[in-house]
Amino acid sequence: MDFAYENMYKYQCYLLYIICQYNNILYIMVRKKTILMSEEKSIFDIVLNKLSTLTPNEKKIAQVLIDDYPSNGLRSIPQFSKAAGTSHPTVLRFIQKIGFNGYPEFQEALRTEVRTKFKTLPERYQDFTIDSLKNTEYEQYSKNFTAILDRSLTDNNRLNIKKIAKLLAGNTKRVFIISGIMSKHIGVMCTSYINFIRPNVTHIYLQDNQAIATMDVNKGDVIIAIDMPRYEKGITQFSLAAKERGASIILMTDDSLSSDVVKCANHILTNRILSPAPFDTYMGCVVQIELVAVELIVQQKEKFATRMNRMEKIMQNLD
Repeated sequence: MDFAYENMYKYQCYLLYIICQYNNILYIMVRKKTILMSEEKSIFDIVLNKLSTLTPNEKKIAQVLIDDYPSNGLRSIPQFSKAAGTSHPTVLRFIQKIGFNGYPEFQEALRTEVRTKFKTLPERYQDFTIDSLKNTEYEQYSKNFTAILDRSLTDNNRLNIKKIAKLLAGNTKRVFIISGIMSKHIGVMCTSYINFIRPNVTHIYLQDNQAIATMDVNKGDVIIAIDMPRYEKGITQFSLAAKERGASIILMTDDSLSSDVVKCANHILTNRILSPAPFDTYMGCVVQIELVAVELIVQQKEKFATRMNRMEKIMQNLD
């Protein structure tokens, strides 16, 4: 009798072991399938697939995200909900419906998605062929660049351009413009435009005069940080230090908003920088800088007129 019970006990233990192993294998298979699905599908695709299950207000949020993807998803909850004309709780319910526990997790997934898709310059050159420069392709290039310009002039960017010009107005506060290796020419151009309109403008090119400039920044000064992929630590360090000293930070970056300067920026101008060429395009930045300059002239007409008259006299004497 004892022998029979012992065998039955062993059989039950063995059966339990088999069931546990089966469940583990099943879990691993499901987990792998979930990971593969998440790798294959972007958040954009997930939102499109979920549209039919969303409430009317949630569909508004989805539409705002789709209209300017991924930029709108990287805005704050108040900005996102305002753009969609809905409430904060509705945004959070939408985020949960598309598979995220909260807004920070959703935004981190967006940033990870952008970083994953980022290609190095050699990789982009590999994908580029001389055939793409044939005359038949120029029309497509033109369409791409037109779309890039349109993205640089979104409603949010237009609003920020006016705010930035207002911040730059007045000749007493100093303006520091910092740019990196790939964006040096944009920094030089930005400095030239703004210095043409008002004095006390300094261009900082990475570590050339970064330490001294950081020491000179005071409360009320304005920093324009031009931080594009590949994001440079020096730009972030200078911006954070300037913020601690009471300066206002304006950030010009790409529409992934992956720059660390985002954390301390008062105003942000975003740009679509990916182009058909094997390098990034800064056309959007150029247009934004020109519009800031125009808006700045409008906001201080008399000071600008006085400055132009003085410059004209100097130029005449030089001739």
